Parts: sequence; C-alpha cells; structure tokens
Amino acid sequence: MVPRVRGEGLIDFTNLSLLLKNYEIEYQADKNVYIERIADNIYKVRSSPPGGRALFKIKVYGNFDEYIVEKAVDVVS
Repeated sequence: MVPRVRGEGLIDFTNLSLLLKNYEIEYQADKNVYIERIADNIYKVRSSPPGGRALFKIKVYGNFDEYIVEKAVDVVS
C-alpha cells in the first residue's frame, strides 16, 4: 500500500539518522509533483494540478555493500 498525501504534505525521514550512519536520500517525481527539502530529512510534497507520485530512494552504505529502499507517496486531491 502506498501512502497518500492530500494536495500537499510533509515526508519526515528524521528517524533514519537515529538508526543509520551512512545514507543518502534521492527523489524523483511525476511532472506535476513538486518536492522541496525544507530541513534535514524533511521534504514537502505538493501537486498542481492534484494527482501524481513522488518516489524517494534511500541508499544505505555498509562496509562492503549498498542497500536501496524505495518509498513512494501518492499526491491526491
């Protein structure tokens, strides 16, 4: 199940810093979805016109490997 945001909302990844040391967050979005980083690991997602999807990729680096977790968010009206 993909989480939904109505019109605009905040996506908060601040708990990651408590659990992980080496990671980075990348994002991409549909044409009408806008993502703005407003603080460390907090992103504002909005859509105009309503509808679309934002995809966040969390890359975690270990000693010898790399893990990628994807988190999608639907922006609905």
